[in-house]
This record gives sequence, structure tokens and C-alpha cells, in this order.
Amino acid sequence: SGTFHNFLYGIATTKETITVAICFSQLTKLNYPVLSSLASQGVGADEQGQVQGALLASNALAAALGPLSMNYVYEETKNGRFGPGTMFLLASFLYFLGTLFVCMIPSPRHRTVDGDIGLDDSSVDNETPLLCGSSSESEEFQEPLPQQSENPV
Repeated sequence: SGTFHNFLYGIATTKETITVAICFSQLTKLNYPVLSSLASQGVGADEQGQVQGALLASNALAAALGPLSMNYVYEETKNGRFGPGTMFLLASFLYFLGTLFVCMIPSPRHRTVDGDIGLDDSSVDNETPLLCGSSSESEEFQEPLPQQSENPV
């Protein structure tokens, strides 16, 4: 969606085109959660922190450098052949490159029961919730709540 809405901004000559671009721009908010999810599926539990940290760092770097670089492009091209829309066309191209990069990411690898990394989906235990144990384990950890007296001390 980032490629499409930035392209629309870049070529917009009417309010209707801008309105359509704004509608599609809302989908761009899903980029980081989707990338984060894809990255977390591709690594084991022992590497989750490193991957999420790298994603967060690259997101912060892009948030800092993006406006600076787009402002520079705008200032240099606002009176040029393509006009002020050039920065949106560049942003569209960068989103397109990012999309190609994500499409080249190999399918997620899964950890087998013995801890090896494998591609065989039959060895993946997808039914085990991360934060919940089995019913016998959850009953073992439940403690009754203390009774409170009606008259505070």
C-alpha cells in the first residue's frame, strides 16, 4: 500500500486522487506489525529479542532519516521537471524495493521437537500456547484468594 499511495500522491492533480491516496495510506500502518510477525516466525525463541531489537532499531532509523531525506529531495526537485511530487515518487520506489526485499525472505523455519531447525511442518508443535500450560499445570499454580474482613483494621 505504501508504494501505491505514495505513487498516487506523486502524480495527483485532483482532490479525488489525493482522497484515494489518503484512504490507501491507512493500510501502511500495518507494515511494521506484519514485518515483525514475519521476522518472529523465522527465528527460534532464543533469537526473538535480537530480531525484534533490530527491527525496532531500523524502524527508528527510518523514522529519523526519512523526513530529512524526503525534505532534501523536495527542496532540490520542487521546481524541476517532476515538481513537488518527486519526493512521493521516490518514496513509492523505496516502498517497492522494500516489498521486493520482503518477498525474497525465505519461508519461516520451525524448531523441531529436538531443537533442530527444520522445514518439515509435521514436526512443529503449533498447538502449544506460549503463555498457558496444560490444564493440570494451571490447576497446580492456582491459589485461593485471601478472604478480606468486612471491618478494616
